[in-house]
Amino acid sequence: MDLQKKLSNLILLLISVTSISCSASQPLQENLYIRVNQVGYLPAKPKHAVIFAEKAVKTTEFKLIDAKSGKEVYKGSLSGNLGSWGDFGFNYKIDFSDFAVTGKYRVVAGGKQSSSFSINAGIYSTVADSLLEFFKIQRCGPTNPKMHKICHIYDSPRVDGDNSVTGIDVTGGLHDAGDYIKFLNTSAYTTYMLLLSYDLNRSVSNFDNDRNSVPDILEEAKVGIDWLIRCNYKDTKLITQVQDNRDHEQGWRLPENDPIKFDRPAFAGRGKSIIGLYSATLALAAKIWRDRFKDDAAADRFLAIAEKMYAIRGSVPDVDVTNTGMYSDRNYLGKLALGAIELYNATKKENYLLDAKEYSGKAKSDYWWSWGDMNSLAHFRIGAYARENIDFINSNLIHFNSSRQKNIYEEGAAFSWGTTNTLLGCALQAVFFKISTGKND
Repeated sequence: MDLQKKLSNLILLLISVTSISCSASQPLQENLYIRVNQVGYLPAKPKHAVIFAEKAVKTTEFKLIDAKSGKEVYKGSLSGNLGSWGDFGFNYKIDFSDFAVTGKYRVVAGGKQSSSFSINAGIYSTVADSLLEFFKIQRCGPTNPKMHKICHIYDSPRVDGDNSVTGIDVTGGLHDAGDYIKFLNTSAYTTYMLLLSYDLNRSVSNFDNDRNSVPDILEEAKVGIDWLIRCNYKDTKLITQVQDNRDHEQGWRLPENDPIKFDRPAFAGRGKSIIGLYSATLALAAKIWRDRFKDDAAADRFLAIAEKMYAIRGSVPDVDVTNTGMYSDRNYLGKLALGAIELYNATKKENYLLDAKEYSGKAKSDYWWSWGDMNSLAHFRIGAYARENIDFINSNLIHFNSSRQKNIYEEGAAFSWGTTNTLLGCALQAVFFKISTGKND
């Protein structure tokens, strides 16, 4: 798989692990669990699995068996006990990187079998489009959602923080993580990442499963773009959130059955951080719509809003504080740098490039990745014009690698809310570094 395709998959990919317990020919050891990559492994790439147990594992070897026939195809040695992880005092690494035969297999050790997994060069080929199907489930409003009906068509009856308006139209967009609140910060981040995935490798991201002549990834991005534009409800004012914490008190329900669907306030707010990300997203959208669809009218509209909002960055607070307290930024320089470089890419106006270099230099490394800590996005995009920005990414990678070496699962960052996004961001930064330098360090 070429590097650009890996990048596109990493931006969208959510890798998970699983295990099952089954009897096998080896002596059975209770409270022993095997974790493998559920998606599978590429033939020529590293292949690791993990055993964790409450007691020392009695065996020193593991086997790979064919998932269908049960025939042994490979045998290897377990690592020594690598220490505690969570509630389990005994953890071991399984390494079968030198086994590269395409097929479907299970790991056997201590009388237990793992879930089945594949070794195949095409294992990631359907991940991106499968994930995009989930985006349809998250759609809000009259956006042709999947697995639920049109919902929340009354967003919003009032604007908290701006008494000069009453009801406004902020229908559409994407619901948040398991609830029906909508946030500008995370919606802009999601939309930007969809656009970036397409922009970095258009041939890979050009799939059109519904055959309407629009790449599926840009269809999902357009849902976000439309909502971002609605959030600019007046002059240079923005809606940063729709609905409050009462949403969390309603229990599980389909969105069309939301008991407070008629009472979903919008909240006005602005800050340098959100303006940077907002401007970056619309500027990148303008570039793509102009290049891909030859739609100058739409591109001009996106770009005009991006430039208008970026221009007020000096007259707003550093960060906006949301009504719920969720997704509030801690800093702004990285996002302003991203806004500046995307505006430069869309317009070629030198003042934007100068701003981008200034903000990115001040932002430095943030040693993390999340919806709020994404300096490496700006450093990657600016790196083509100021190579020292790649050094900031390298500093992040050194930090992640140090963390990785301290735990059995080799995670580059500590577990926290949104860990999957963070760990994928660690991997994404490694891809950014390789694209920028050609190095595998």
